[in-house]
Amino acid sequence: MQEHGRSTQDVSDLVTSVADNTDSLSETIQMVGRSVAAVGSVSRGVGTLADKVSRALEEQTGLGQRQLDSLEKINTMLSDITRALENHELATRRVREALSHLNRTAEQHESAVVELSGVAGRLSNRSRALAERVDRFKI
Repeated sequence: MQEHGRSTQDVSDLVTSVADNTDSLSETIQMVGRSVAAVGSVSRGVGTLADKVSRALEEQTGLGQRQLDSLEKINTMLSDITRALENHELATRRVREALSHLNRTAEQHESAVVELSGVAGRLSNRSRALAERVDRFKI
């Protein structure tokens, strides 16, 4: 009987120990459950944040692309302006050359006019002299 009593007590102690361990295990499981819920909440927050970052990056990419497009247009305009300036410089050079040629031609014409004026003066003098000679022969 005593043996049976001790055995029953041992079983009772084991059942109490299992019950205590079950309570502890239950608390641990509940704590793990709360941790999993917290991780899930953090995960959802991170997911939302990742979506916001993704949208912001897409927006920045779009802005960057528009800026690149604008820079390409500006670069094209600068190339056009550079070509226009080069053409203008060439045209200016040609105009200067033409003006220089025109100036030389004007100087040559002025010299020719001076010579023609001298010739005209001489012809006028000869014409008067000839007129005087002709008048002498008139009756």
